[in-house]
Amino acid sequence: MTKNLAVKITAIFLFAAFAAILGLTVVGWQYMSVCERYVVPEPGMDGGMYWGLHEFKSLFVPTVIVSPLIMLILMVYLVCVEGHRTGTDEILPNLQDHIPTDLYFGMAIVALVFVVSVGYTAIEDIFSLYYDYADVWSVGVTFSAPQLIWLLPIGAATIMGSALICLAGILTIAARIKLRTFFKNTVIYRIGAGITDVLMNFGGTAKWAVAFLGIQVVNLFLFFW
Repeated sequence: MTKNLAVKITAIFLFAAFAAILGLTVVGWQYMSVCERYVVPEPGMDGGMYWGLHEFKSLFVPTVIVSPLIMLILMVYLVCVEGHRTGTDEILPNLQDHIPTDLYFGMAIVALVFVVSVGYTAIEDIFSLYYDYADVWSVGVTFSAPQLIWLLPIGAATIMGSALICLAGILTIAARIKLRTFFKNTVIYRIGAGITDVLMNFGGTAKWAVAFLGIQVVNLFLFFW
């Protein structure tokens, strides 16, 4: 199994690219379904979006089936080679693997929400320049040519950014499991280990006193909760 960095980077960006292809295909398919349910736009009415998609309609099902399979293969490959380096069989952590697990995933969730929110807000702002919201969602979304220029790259960038954040989380989970640091490298574990070390240095009476104090603090918290 190769450990070449260039191959890993290529696999990561291919994963993001196929995620964008899958996401845009699903959105395009849904767009056509909405149009066909309400009103099929005349040619040129929506910047050629509907009829342009109609030409590739036969590729929708294969794309929705093949893209996830390719993404799964790429993800399995990346998980298998994660932590490996050329010239050694030892598992080595990446920079992100040094961040405490609970802190890392807290930041990852914030980043994911931020990327999705920015992308969604940008798309809504583009719609608001051309249409009233009630007309857009009650009749069926129609795009103009200026909208398409911005909507496609913004949508692709949002999907790719979200996919890369999720993939990074999966890879760091794989590395932490291989390194056996998934639970040990957490803020909670470090605090608990520190408290345990302090208690071990106390005498018997002091240990019971600290334990009793801890129980009372927990009871107080539960009472007000």
